[in-house]
Amino acid sequence: MVFFKIAKMESLADRLNRAMKLRDIKYKKELAEMAGVSPGAVTQWFTGDTANLAADTLIKLAKGLRVRVEWLKEGLGPMEPDDEPEDDFKDFVMIRRLDVKASAGNGNLVFLESDKGKMAFRRDFLRSEGAKDSEALVCYADGQSMEPTIPDGAVLLINLGRTEFVNNGIFVIRLEGEVLVKRLRREIGGGIQIVSDNQDKNRYPDIHITPDKEDLLTIVGRVFWMGARL
Repeated sequence: MVFFKIAKMESLADRLNRAMKLRDIKYKKELAEMAGVSPGAVTQWFTGDTANLAADTLIKLAKGLRVRVEWLKEGLGPMEPDDEPEDDFKDFVMIRRLDVKASAGNGNLVFLESDKGKMAFRRDFLRSEGAKDSEALVCYADGQSMEPTIPDGAVLLINLGRTEFVNNGIFVIRLEGEVLVKRLRREIGGGIQIVSDNQDKNRYPDIHITPDKEDLLTIVGRVFWMGARL
């Protein structure tokens, strides 16, 4: 005897099919163009190989299909916006993402900074952190020197407008042409200590910058958010 009938959860592919039918979209390549991705990526959405969409892709699709972001992402709430289609998007801003790795190790020499698309963040979050849309930038950590605070490969959100020194803050810096992500501390006797959070100081020693050498250090921006794979 069956007491409870459990409804089948609607998948991302199911929701995309519904939206395509509603908007009379017959070909999946139209979704690829809408989201700015390859046809192969769209195929993975429908085969189940991709269960979750990147935030910027999700917003582009929802806007193009004229459906709510929450519905497309997880099936929550009504499918279509009530009155203003832009309501789901006005609270987000697309932040430039650079193909640059800030070394959390022994330093990266950067010869070329190229765009790698964009990532979506809430406007109110940026505002709460004192970051202007135009002064926020995304890059990546490379290395283990800042673990466990910042894992290797983590996404870093940087405020380029915050270049003033803040004791014990984490910054992306340039030091003699190398790009690093490090913690900065003011020394009591003068100078700045460039600190690696990793406690293995044999591999990741801290660097002391004397007062007369501080002009070799440039603060690119302050790191105020980090995202990493669990």
